Amino acid sequence: EIHALRERVSSTQEHLQTLVSELDAANEELQLLNEELQSSNEELQSTNEELETSNEELQATTEELLSANEELRSVNEELYSVNAEYQHKIQELLDLNADMDNLLRSTNIGTLFLDQNLLIRKFTPAIRDQNPKILLQAWLRHQRAPM
Repeated sequence: EIHALRERVSSTQEHLQTLVSELDAANEELQLLNEELQSSNEELQSTNEELETSNEELQATTEELLSANEELRSVNEELYSVNAEYQHKIQELLDLNADMDNLLRSTNIGTLFLDQNLLIRKFTPAIRDQNPKILLQAWLRHQRAPM
């Protein structure tokens, strides 16, 4: 019986040593996995910080773009307003010019309109009909005038 007990004790010791070896191997593997996990966590933390920084930059850029967009809308509204004023002024000038042309045509008064260089800008039909020589003389003076 002692011999059987010794064999059982020896067998149990071998089994325990095998278990201890397996446990040591498992602990080493667990340590490696923990180190890999720690490294992955650090990489994820770094990536997360970079993403947060990028997000903050994008938010700042978005705010700047929204502000610029508001400014552009304001300028665009001003341009529409100024354009409408100019269109109104242009129409007034067109109407006044048409009135002036109608007046000059209906008066039958021969009139020459000259610019600051004494070049003919406009003339009434009456001057052409009454004395075409005046137009010819003015044109000839213009041709001889130094530029």
